[in-house]
Amino acid sequence: MEQSFSERIKEVISYSREEAIRLGHNFIGTEHLFLGIIKEGEGGAIHILQNLGIKLNQLKKKIELFGQKNNIQHSINKKQIPLTKQSEKALKTTFLEAKRFESNVIGTPHLLLCILRNLEDPINNLLSKLDLTYENVKNEYKTYLIEKEEKATENFKKDPNIKSSLEEEEYEKEERSYERPQSSTKKIKSKT
Repeated sequence: MEQSFSERIKEVISYSREEAIRLGHNFIGTEHLFLGIIKEGEGGAIHILQNLGIKLNQLKKKIELFGQKNNIQHSINKKQIPLTKQSEKALKTTFLEAKRFESNVIGTPHLLLCILRNLEDPINNLLSKLDLTYENVKNEYKTYLIEKEEKATENFKKDPNIKSSLEEEEYEKEERSYERPQSSTKKIKSKT
C-alpha cells in the first residue's frame, strides 16, 4: 500500500510553520501541527474534534497559551524552522495510522491520532484535560468512516450511475483488459 500526504495535510504542515513564526518559535512542535489543523479548518480531524464537543476557538487559545512557555526571544530563521522530535515522530508515523485504517492517503485524522498517541509529548497533558485522547479520537474516527461509507452507499442507491473516480478508473482498466486488438477481430470476421 502506497501512502502519500493529502493536499490538506500539506496545507496543515505549511500552516504549522506559519503558526510557529506567529508565536515567535524557532521550531515546529506538535502544538503548531495542531494549530495548523485548526487553521486549515476542514477535513476529518476538524469533524472529529467538533463531534467530540471541542470548541475550536477555545482549544486554539489554550494551545497558544501552552506555546507561550516555549517563546524564544532570539531571531528566527524563517526559511529553516526545524521540527521537534515529537512533531517529526508524529509526521513519520502517520503512514502507520493510515495503514491501520486501510487508507491510501494520509489525512488530518491520521496526524491527529499520531499527535495523541505519543503520551510523552507535553501537549498531551493539555489535551487529556479536555478529554481529547487517542482512544476517544480513534473511536470517533471509526464512527466518521462508517458515516462516510453509509452516505456514499446512500448516494449510490439514489443514483447507481454515480461512481467514485476510483471506481471509474478501475472499471476503465478492466474494460481495456478485455478489449481485443482491432486487427485480430477483423481477421476472425474475414475468415467466417
